[in-house]
Amino acid sequence: MLIQTPTYWYQDPITVATWVIAVATVLYFITTAGLYLLTKHMFEATHRPLVGTTEIKMGDTGEPTNQIDIRIIFRNFGTVPAHDLRSEVLIFADGTLIPNAVREEEPVLTAMPTVANRAHATIHDASEYRQVHSANSLTIVFRCSYKGAQRKRYTSETKWKYHRQQNRFHIIQGKAD
Repeated sequence: MLIQTPTYWYQDPITVATWVIAVATVLYFITTAGLYLLTKHMFEATHRPLVGTTEIKMGDTGEPTNQIDIRIIFRNFGTVPAHDLRSEVLIFADGTLIPNAVREEEPVLTAMPTVANRAHATIHDASEYRQVHSANSLTIVFRCSYKGAQRKRYTSETKWKYHRQQNRFHIIQGKAD
């Protein structure tokens, strides 16, 4: 008669192999989930709209209308269209906001990749016209918000400063998220 001695789970090769496979499966699942999230973030970063300004032009009608027209040219530098684009133009003369030139944020358009778009602001008020002309510093801020293909909302802001000697605007700051 054979007497069997009790065996523990770690002494049985089939039980040990089952545990190794179970642990490896859990580790594989965790690694795969991490790679999925990384791939998703990489895809979203490369397949999104990215709106920014390329140029600002200022036109002055002079006497008798005393009107200043500011035209902002912006593009979608991303790879997918920017939907539900809303823009805002702020004009600062010597650090003071010109209130009547501020455009309310409004739905504008869908900005297709690499296509030039325009925003516009006009200064009609005579006192603001004089304030802009006598200012030592003129700054324009273009802000916009838009949605990408996955309906995620993005924002961007660009600041431009006017150089009177060169009669043109230069970008001083740009940011996007």
